Amino acid sequence: MYRRWCACGFDPDAFWGQTPQSFHSAMMGAQDRAKAEGEAQIALAHTMARFSRAKELKDLAYYLPRKGAKMAGSLLDRVKSIATATKGL
Repeated sequence: MYRRWCACGFDPDAFWGQTPQSFHSAMMGAQDRAKAEGEAQIALAHTMARFSRAKELKDLAYYLPRKGAKMAGSLLDRVKSIATATKGL
């Protein structure tokens, strides 16, 4: 269990203060984070493939958020918004 805790990047000293429930919650959160990062990498690869096959790209400003626009909450949300903006290229 200690090895998994450290492999997830958590503070090794904090391990000893965990309850079974807090350990489980931390591990589930780490699993969720890893899944989201993996999905973001897949979405980014897909978007890059679309860009590389596009005959013509619009100006960079078209793909970036407008000034004053609220940024998406996570990296995955931002990558998905880029993928949506490039749909049909």
